[in-house]
Amino acid sequence: MTVDLFFRKPRTAPTQEAAGIPSGPAKTRDTEASKTEGKAAGDRTRAFHLRQSLSHLDRIHEEEDLLTQKTREELRACRQRMDLIRRHEEAVTAEIATERAANNMAAVGRLQAASRRLCMELENEQELQQTIRATLKGSEVL
Repeated sequence: MTVDLFFRKPRTAPTQEAAGIPSGPAKTRDTEASKTEGKAAGDRTRAFHLRQSLSHLDRIHEEEDLLTQKTREELRACRQRMDLIRRHEEAVTAEIATERAANNMAAVGRLQAASRRLCMELENEQELQQTIRATLKGSEVL
């Protein structure tokens, strides 16, 4: 505190309230309110990012489901091709027996070559089926 020489009144330093700075309980309330507002804004931001992440995960899950569905359809088609090849091979085997009985060796040779090709196709389809099954097992584990 200083004494003003002209008026002989004690002069006080400017207060925080005069400078526009609240003091006491009002200051505490304002500080708490700003903290609460900041926390609410942070919560909204965090919720927004969580919703974005959840949407992204949903899209990934849908894509994986679609891929699994397509892989299952491919496996089903592979099995159908294998059944068709087996039926053709059985028909060729029966025809080979018929041509042997008729002593038609040219036809027997041609049919045996066809039978070998069908067996090779069947082996290829079986390998494809194993690959598809492994893919499905891997995707179902996740």
